[in-house]
Amino acid sequence: MRKFLVIGCGGSGGTTLRLMMDQLQADLRTMGISSLPDAWQFVHVDVPVPPDTGPAPIGTIRDLGGTYLSFSAPGNSYQNTAQNLEAMLGGRADSNFAPLLGWAPKDSAAANIIPITHGAGQYRSVGRMLTLPRLRKLVSTLEDAQARMSAPDAWGDVPIHMRRDHGAVIPIIIGSMAGGSEHRCSSTSRAWWGHFRALTLPKLVQSFTQRP
Repeated sequence: MRKFLVIGCGGSGGTTLRLMMDQLQADLRTMGISSLPDAWQFVHVDVPVPPDTGPAPIGTIRDLGGTYLSFSAPGNSYQNTAQNLEAMLGGRADSNFAPLLGWAPKDSAAANIIPITHGAGQYRSVGRMLTLPRLRKLVSTLEDAQARMSAPDAWGDVPIHMRRDHGAVIPIIIGSMAGGSEHRCSSTSRAWWGHFRALTLPKLVQSFTQRP
């Protein structure tokens, strides 16, 4: 077994992540291991304030032992987010709004009515704008996950003979690439890690439990 950091981006990525964690827990129980080790970190990043659940009877990623990061906040709106970003850029010496070109929605009126506490409505431009103010939080969340993987007791109940730990962490990003947060989260995560793997779910689960 190796160390993995799996990032589920958006609704589809989160659903796949929960299914994978549930299956891994079942596989580990057959090996006499009671819980997922910290050497495997699971992070779901999406817009809705509360994390998704399901498919039933699976709960949220937090219920399964993972981490959830929302790109929104209670009472938030797209208009508030856009105004805050414009104020940040306007406060710079050059007052240059060029960084938002190609990022902000062309139809701001339509974007303003999207209930972003529940999601970005599969609008990439809305997801991108919601991601920008929270890039540092995203990076710190991933760094915290990496720190847990590096702890002396990260492997938990996994027997030593089953570990294949050479200090390297394998990052995997899961997302449909259709929605806003999925597109921007995966782009940001790839930039942070520099590479990623693309695997089907059965192959992904199998790669976790492979023995040396």
